[in-house]
Amino acid sequence: MMTKQGTAIFTGMALATGLWAGASAAETLRYAHGWPAQSAIGEATAPLGDLLQSYSDGTLTATVYPGSLLSMGELPSGLRDGIADIGGVVPVYAPSDYPITNMLSDVAMLYEIQDAGDAIVPAFVGALMDFVINGCPECVSEFDAMNQVYTAGMGAPRYLLTCTNPVTNLDQLAGSRVRVAGPQWSGWVEELGGRAVSLAGSEVLQALSQGVVDCAITNGAELRGLGLMDAVTDITAAPLGIYGGALVANVNRDTWARLSADQRRALLRAAADVSAAAIFNYENEAEANLDAAVERGITIHQAEGDMVEAALAFIEANVGGLPELYGNAFGVENGDAIIARFIPVMTRWAELTQGVETRDALAELYWNEVLSKVDTNSYGL
Repeated sequence: MMTKQGTAIFTGMALATGLWAGASAAETLRYAHGWPAQSAIGEATAPLGDLLQSYSDGTLTATVYPGSLLSMGELPSGLRDGIADIGGVVPVYAPSDYPITNMLSDVAMLYEIQDAGDAIVPAFVGALMDFVINGCPECVSEFDAMNQVYTAGMGAPRYLLTCTNPVTNLDQLAGSRVRVAGPQWSGWVEELGGRAVSLAGSEVLQALSQGVVDCAITNGAELRGLGLMDAVTDITAAPLGIYGGALVANVNRDTWARLSADQRRALLRAAADVSAAAIFNYENEAEANLDAAVERGITIHQAEGDMVEAALAFIEANVGGLPELYGNAFGVENGDAIIARFIPVMTRWAELTQGVETRDALAELYWNEVLSKVDTNSYGL
């Protein structure tokens, strides 16, 4: 028969073992993205492990791999194959795998006509999040085919004309060689009389310095990252739109399936925080860079009326041509109907994001309006 002392020792050992097992029960997920650790995205995603621990009552955490486990180009297939559990995917790196998502991303320029004001990035990211999850079964199927579950997005700040001479009207743009950041901007430049030049980001500074190009279309956050302030003399704010199609926390479907419904909910809550942080970090970086540009003597211009008018006309025509473009190139069916369903969602989010001035307020908006309403017993399964 066990003595009272022996019973106490046994009970203490059992309790300690139980506590140790509980403490070690948290599953560590691998989160990969292709940005540097010190970038706007790197700093926004760094707390993901702590966020997951908090929202999952200690049952989940994450190790973040910034720009190491998988590169930008490797992330779509690497996340599909389970090399990472969660990933920051940029769909333009895999156009044939995410054609509908990329088509919808190109619709972001329409906010220059709808006038989402300073909230253009938060509004578009929220609209895309809302639409993919609640109104676009074609989008969900696209992610299913990549063995991924969509959760939340992010976007870069407004794009600008950064030049080595003033370019504020159509006469000044005519014949100018302009580095473009994507096909929609190629069309913008060509339609307005310039000559589009495709260059990798790493080549832009040298191209501007050596006169290979006269301007580059880029966002304010990249002014320092690409070293452009060493070459640029003039920056023009024009109706160039944004890129809002990045996916900040796609989840491998096998990982998603093995999590409990509560853990999936915790992941969605953390994704809302990371999405908002990434957007605000990017915007703050862009503002700081533009302030620094002014201090260095770079002149900031507003596009003149003829450029604005021509740009808006291009945007309206370009959005109308996207279904045919993506249909011919990638076999997207019913693109016109998909975009027609998406535009009212964009209008709603332009209104929802007005007056949202902090990262926490944006995270709460994404959570309350979209992600908290996801049925984690069925979504993505």
